[in-house]
Amino acid sequence: MKKVNWILLFVFILPVLPITLETEAATVTVNAAGGADYTELTRALGNFRRGDNWGDGNADTVLVQNGIYLMGSAFLPGDLDNVTLDSVVGGGDGTFTVRADTGASPILALDPAHTDRSFIYCRREGNVTLEGLTFVGRAGSPTFDGGQTHQAFIQGDSEDADGVQVIITIRDCVFTKNIGTTPGVDDAPELDFTGDIPDNSTNGAYQGIFWSGDSRARGNLDVTIEDSVIAYSNYGNGAVFVQREIDDMDLGADPDESNDLRNFTVRNTLFASNQRAWRQVDGVAVKESATFEDCAFLNHPSEVVRFTDRITGMQVTFNHCLVDAGNVIDVGDGMINGDTFFRVDDCAHVDLTVDEFTGRQGNNDLFRFGRGDCVPANGLETIVLRNIVDVNGNDSVFRYNPDEDDLGPGFEGQPASLTASGIASDNTVRTTQHDNIETILNNATVITDVPESDLLDVAFTNATFANIRSWDSVSNGFLDIAAASASKYIGMGDAGSDLRGGAEIEGQAGPTPTPLPIPSSDVGNWAIYQ
Repeated sequence: MKKVNWILLFVFILPVLPITLETEAATVTVNAAGGADYTELTRALGNFRRGDNWGDGNADTVLVQNGIYLMGSAFLPGDLDNVTLDSVVGGGDGTFTVRADTGASPILALDPAHTDRSFIYCRREGNVTLEGLTFVGRAGSPTFDGGQTHQAFIQGDSEDADGVQVIITIRDCVFTKNIGTTPGVDDAPELDFTGDIPDNSTNGAYQGIFWSGDSRARGNLDVTIEDSVIAYSNYGNGAVFVQREIDDMDLGADPDESNDLRNFTVRNTLFASNQRAWRQVDGVAVKESATFEDCAFLNHPSEVVRFTDRITGMQVTFNHCLVDAGNVIDVGDGMINGDTFFRVDDCAHVDLTVDEFTGRQGNNDLFRFGRGDCVPANGLETIVLRNIVDVNGNDSVFRYNPDEDDLGPGFEGQPASLTASGIASDNTVRTTQHDNIETILNNATVITDVPESDLLDVAFTNATFANIRSWDSVSNGFLDIAAASASKYIGMGDAGSDLRGGAEIEGQAGPTPTPLPIPSSDVGNWAIYQ
């Protein structure tokens, strides 16, 4: 009997041991100069769970040391795709991290020999974190190759299956143009973010930083961008361009019954000198959201944030943010950054909440909703506008089309719900709006003159914005209410709060922020969340 018991014991134990070994977290190092597991980041990514077969999707990590790493879409020996993380899940919890090693500032630059796809493609399923990395375009030449309209540093798409999830966290990263001249030799980031807007002929610029473009896809996509800078994207559709349809009816999914999600959260991030910061199109599901907290949008020539083309029921939130025209100047006509900051059109339906916002946009509207050719003229939106400081010169804080100019008196459109309070503006609403809109916004206007002299710092200069890796309104005085004008704004916000907009009041402590978990001890700008 003892012999039988021992045999049974070994039969029971042996199958368990390999599972334990396979799910252990793995870490590989990358150093362009040698002395590490890999000298090329593309090979470290391409061999994850393939080829060399390191890692198993259980808190695996790539530590990237100082150096220049050329990134492109070439295939490694054995036809291993070096940019696609094709399902990270493996035998573990599905987490995978690519981050700068302690004290390192690695540069990820476009490989001129392989320019047709993203640096990193997060596909199907998994939880991927990118941290402490600097992304730049191609040294010495433009990054535009005849119709490659969706080149982006990072791409993310979930599998075509309900309930499958891709989670992407981009933290402490800088996306900017390359000021080097020779790829792989002197690639370097432009850290003065106050320069001219790039176009398709601008050396070193890149098209986008993030793209989701797998149309007719199902599954969840959850993207967080925090403590980062996004600058010098030359793509007119946006540095972040989300084109992915979810719950497409051709796949047999019912948008009203599906649990599929597409959520974006952006915190402590500076968008500067891009053709456009953000565009989101072609969404047909109701369970989508985009939240911007403590962000600055500076120096953009067109609509900065735009939602269009069948977006349905999406929730968009701006909390303690600011926008400024920056250096976009046309000498003859004044600012050409006079296009709307936030625009919804082409039959899109977006619910909007704005709380604490400063706008110095130029000569147009801050927030604009357009029904286009859609009927009826009245929309389905729920809109909340609170604690907004609108510097003199904008056409309005809020505009809703169709208005009197479109269809004539008595045919103006309006949202389903509009709530407003604590607005400082010399021109809160256009006189061509629906009477209900005009009444609500005029009643919410508590200050009717916001000259630039009320503000502490209105200069979009290199001295203020160069060499930073994230936006922090507490330490940066840009568009703060000056101490000399503070009495005009103290106590004038919603429910008696101080009206500081998306900045601060000089010498006044802001409200205590809602505590949030600190995602990493390596992040330096999370003090306001502690």
